Amino acid sequence: MNVLLVEDDNSHAELIQRCLRERGTANVMRAPTAERALSMLGERPFHLILLDYSLPDRNGLEVLRDIRRHGRDVPVVFLTSADSTDVCVKAIKGGAVDYIVKKSDYLEQLHRIVTATGSAAEPKAAEVRSPYGAIIGDTGEMLRLRTSVVRAAGSTATVLIEGETGTGKELVARAIHFASARAKKPYVAVNCAEIPEHLFESEFFGSMRGAFTGAVADRKGLLESTQGGTLVLDEIEALASGHQAKLLRVLQTHEFKPVGSTRFVRFDARVVAASNQDLERLVEQDRFRRDLFYRLDVLRIRVPALRERGEDVTLLAYHFIERFNHRNGTRFGELSERARNALENHSWPGNVRELENLIERMLVNSNDDVIDETELLGRLDRQGAGSGRDRVLEALARNRWNRERTARELGISRVTLWRKMSRYGIRS
Repeated sequence: MNVLLVEDDNSHAELIQRCLRERGTANVMRAPTAERALSMLGERPFHLILLDYSLPDRNGLEVLRDIRRHGRDVPVVFLTSADSTDVCVKAIKGGAVDYIVKKSDYLEQLHRIVTATGSAAEPKAAEVRSPYGAIIGDTGEMLRLRTSVVRAAGSTATVLIEGETGTGKELVARAIHFASARAKKPYVAVNCAEIPEHLFESEFFGSMRGAFTGAVADRKGLLESTQGGTLVLDEIEALASGHQAKLLRVLQTHEFKPVGSTRFVRFDARVVAASNQDLERLVEQDRFRRDLFYRLDVLRIRVPALRERGEDVTLLAYHFIERFNHRNGTRFGELSERARNALENHSWPGNVRELENLIERMLVNSNDDVIDETELLGRLDRQGAGSGRDRVLEALARNRWNRERTARELGISRVTLWRKMSRYGIRS
């Protein structure tokens, strides 16, 4: 892949070029000034731009603005010498997919980002994205979240991701994997609440032929299928206490025994756990094993709720509009100020997933090129009307009691829908 390094400092430039060339991850070309960088961009395609803030003729934010103004969609990673939140926020708002502070370990971080970008590269440079690019948001909360992802990607420790349903915990787990040294190894995500208790051991540890009725061949479990990669355990609080103990033993000994086998298999995978509940509180209530919690809670990342992210709501809405336009061949455009205010003032109990599904339903049911703010406001009113039980019943009726479609509309998982139905006494 071709990388353009826009860097005036000779020592830093030589370190970066040597680091990337020695590892064979990129063909690095350098531009010492903003003028030379813009000229080189017009001469040949690049898959990635490493753009320093301090340049002799202009600052990096101005160069980034010019790159985007001329319609160049090349991913840009911002480089700064000072850990300035203000500069980094402006860089992300200006269209950079990530930023790096040039401290002692920044070359390792840079190498991971370049490697991850290269592994996703297609023939068209415009299609290349940083693994962090999918984590959309300009607020301080999202900037801190990206920083947490970077730190987690550089470690081999277990990660605990907490956040409400629909906030994007799995997206964060995926970003950590693809920015880490395990990016080219398997990525396996499983919802623990969807695994029947009696199938836990065979699903996680695998089984040998003849181990039980129906076991006609050896079968790999989740642990063995993830060797070398990342195993994401969503809704981990749903595991029964006995199964939590068995998972703890795997994390302690780094080995497991398939069902029906007499031999242990070495376990080598990064474990990322996710929960929409406060695990620490569950531990205090004796609803989650304390020893397993401590094993998982090495690096903790909290994904903020959408209602905490202010103007990110509008940014995400435009992102979803663009995505569905591309998918469906439509050309919907602006949101009015009134519509934007309505989006930003809504409580979003289903978080990002709820917003995504609202935008999709709105576009699918519209016949106009311009988004109808009245329709948007009407849908928000209907979405917030009535009790929780009424909302679930109405959504089930609209979707002919199809639970998957109903959960998608409500912006929740199928398991959460099932729990709500049980709580409200709703039977199919």
